[in-house]
Amino acid sequence: MKVSTIVQVAGGLIIASAGLYIFFKDVDIKEIGSHIQQTEWWVIALVALMSPISLWLRALRWRLMLPRRKNTHKHGLFSITVIAFAVNNILPARLGEAVRAVLLWRRNRFTIAESVGSLVLERAIDSTVFLSCLFLPIFFVGSLENLLPLGVFGGAGFAGILMTFLFYAIFPDFTKKMSSKVLFIIPGKFHDWFRKLGNELISNLDWIFSLRKSFVVAVLSYAIIFCYVVMIWLLGIKLSGFAVFQSMFGVAFAALGSAIPLAPGYVGTLHAVLQKGLALLGVQGSSAAAITVLYHAIGYVVVTFMGIVFFFTLKLSVDDIGKAKQQIGD
Repeated sequence: MKVSTIVQVAGGLIIASAGLYIFFKDVDIKEIGSHIQQTEWWVIALVALMSPISLWLRALRWRLMLPRRKNTHKHGLFSITVIAFAVNNILPARLGEAVRAVLLWRRNRFTIAESVGSLVLERAIDSTVFLSCLFLPIFFVGSLENLLPLGVFGGAGFAGILMTFLFYAIFPDFTKKMSSKVLFIIPGKFHDWFRKLGNELISNLDWIFSLRKSFVVAVLSYAIIFCYVVMIWLLGIKLSGFAVFQSMFGVAFAALGSAIPLAPGYVGTLHAVLQKGLALLGVQGSSAAAITVLYHAIGYVVVTFMGIVFFFTLKLSVDDIGKAKQQIGD
């Protein structure tokens, strides 16, 4: 086993353990269990349904964003997406992203640059939506008014990313020229990496020149994230005053925990951060812990099970995952 792999696994376990310690240190496990048992079966069923729906919507958006190229096809994107998220649930360092890119390359014949670029662009769009889920509740939920500076920061980030997309759509050639000039202020050893990243992103931006496609991408992006909003809202449906804005804020905080890459399945990191977000909303103790456990566990079980089914259906092997990591690393 390579040293880098050992470091990733060890780092993931340490981060996950630290997150779980923070999560459990001030709550009663028996009370968490009691709250979970009181959750209605139909709530659990609807939350379980939201996970595959979000991945199906993600696959639809991916299909629209991928460029049209000769000798390529866009079939099977849903199964690839599910497998990638299942791998992320099991292995550290978001290895599922590498698997997703390589499967798109091998099965759909897109280049590695186009495959990786589509995922980088997807991450940028998701981040934009998550930022709106962060700053909007801060301005509309009274209990969050002390977080106004964070809301301003989130709003500025949202506007900045949105303006970048808009500027490129209107002035694509000028944007490319300005981007190339940025290389002069970046250390030389990073030039190739930034140039490659830019080319990967540009190859997946053909849709931005169509108003109709841009609108559909925006609608799908919010629909994807609102699947998670509905999940948290359903899990907190019995709480007084827990509505859409509160759920949006919870999703934004959950995304912060998910952004820490080493922990497999976002275990620990998501728990600690989402619990903190719910506490800021006034959801305390075992109630916040129960919502967090169910939000993570239901999606984890459903997606992992579906991913394993698709994994064997597509006749993949564990070696394919290792090759995916090596290919992306190269």
